[in-house]
Amino acid sequence: MSMTRGLASTLGILVLAAGAAFAAPAPAGVKMDENMYLNLNLGADPTTLDVSRRSDAYSSNIEMDCMEGLVRLIDENGQYKMQPMEASSWDVSEDGKVYTFHLRDGLKWCDGEPVTAEQYVYGIRRSADPKVGCPNSFFLEPLANYGPVSRGEMPVEKLGVSAPDSKTVVFTLSEPTPIFLNMINQTVYYPQREDKVKEWGDKFGTEAKYWISNGAFKVTEWVHNNKLVTVKNENYFDAKNVHLQRVTWLISGDAAATYNQFLAGQIDGFNASKKEQVQELENRNDLQYNKIVSNTVAFAMFNTRDKIFKNAKIRRAFSLTFDREMMNDMVYGGLRAPANGWVLDASAIGTENFRAHSGKLFDEQYAELEKEGKTPRDLLLEGMKEEGLGDDPAALKVVFSLGGTDAFMRNMGDFFQQVCAETLGVRLEIDFKEWGVFSSNLEKHNYQIGFMAWGAYYSDPYDLLSILVSDSDMIRTGWKNEKFDSLMKAAAHEMDDAKRLDELVQAEHIAVVDDCVVAPVVQSVVHNFIPKFVKNVSVLGFNSEGNLYTYTDGRK
Repeated sequence: MSMTRGLASTLGILVLAAGAAFAAPAPAGVKMDENMYLNLNLGADPTTLDVSRRSDAYSSNIEMDCMEGLVRLIDENGQYKMQPMEASSWDVSEDGKVYTFHLRDGLKWCDGEPVTAEQYVYGIRRSADPKVGCPNSFFLEPLANYGPVSRGEMPVEKLGVSAPDSKTVVFTLSEPTPIFLNMINQTVYYPQREDKVKEWGDKFGTEAKYWISNGAFKVTEWVHNNKLVTVKNENYFDAKNVHLQRVTWLISGDAAATYNQFLAGQIDGFNASKKEQVQELENRNDLQYNKIVSNTVAFAMFNTRDKIFKNAKIRRAFSLTFDREMMNDMVYGGLRAPANGWVLDASAIGTENFRAHSGKLFDEQYAELEKEGKTPRDLLLEGMKEEGLGDDPAALKVVFSLGGTDAFMRNMGDFFQQVCAETLGVRLEIDFKEWGVFSSNLEKHNYQIGFMAWGAYYSDPYDLLSILVSDSDMIRTGWKNEKFDSLMKAAAHEMDDAKRLDELVQAEHIAVVDDCVVAPVVQSVVHNFIPKFVKNVSVLGFNSEGNLYTYTDGRK
């Protein structure tokens, strides 16, 4: 399975504007404030709250608090758990192709109307309808007939979702899909009210009065580009565990102003983006500092059609030249985390952390080279000899393409030039282009080395690895490895977690070590600060809890 996805280099985790995500329901008997509320920053005005039309993370923050689906990925004692929400339970057929979800009794929308299985079916079909143009419809790809439905070749009624009765939602998949539960955690699987969509038409989701929700909160006020207010939805099925009465989102993309608001106590969460901010805040006794390795990896990519970079040893030499600790310090001010592989450190299959099984791939390669008495330069010379490129690295013409012309990108270019000259003896040329030109060059394979970032949508390692398969157009490297493709095809449908883990570990080693088609350098890190009176905070990089279960104790 390959997914047609847009770049997610700036997506971040869905709580990126609000602060950390929150953990499972608070234990009984904990001390809480009498009046509980949060004031948070939202970096931009939501484009829409219509889950079939939105594409931005800011809308997602609101939807995550105000809408509810069948399941949520939560943090339970530091482990990921898929929590039943509006579904009380579900069954999976022996062949892994039919998922049957049973809805809880008494589910209601915020206006008191019942939530039904038919509304789930309507919402999912609407998101698959090409006339609607849902930006996130690719999450529906596992459903039977999604392809022809999304292309307008079949009616939406043929999509693999049905409601045999008002409390049962049945998904029929084209093939077994082990990541399906991760996918139905996405907003395109939420229920929708057909009556309201038709009544409000194009206004649906554009104002507080033209939107309706079934989750823990409801929108009561939306002053565009100023603030958005949500209050507790007393009709929510788990309202007894929702303790916040109100969340006020102050809408501003001015980072300096937001920081000053946090310092003044006007907002209750802040994600530091500068080293100076972290240094100022990390020693304050009244704040919690949550360092959350999140969902984005930054990486160099090699054009394997190039006469130099068609050689795997040369690609490995450059990858091992990129000192990841040094790059984090020199380019990112120490605010990222060095990459240990292509798959993010926070990724897991079930309760098994992927990195614990796949290992720290660059440390292992350095140790192997040291054992052999070799350096990255030796690898480069071996590759040059294999390709008939002589024995003088300084004679190589190598251009490193960067998508930006600002001071940050120029500093990055200086870093790459420095390490390649010192370690390999290569005189690297940096080609700075604005993003549109840079992106176009990548698509045409008009580059030698490029640099990008990519965000994962969910915690399963298949998500990031899948964009490297040979029929994917996500990253244009010209690379094809039949064993890698075979492993990924098997992992896409393998329902045994242990077997999938082994397949994906092998796949990562092929892509990053053996063939080295990509050279991941850093992972994104959210440096989140919240007052200590804000309780029940998760530090896992992937979950979808929003502000559902947070509470406050000791606000003055």
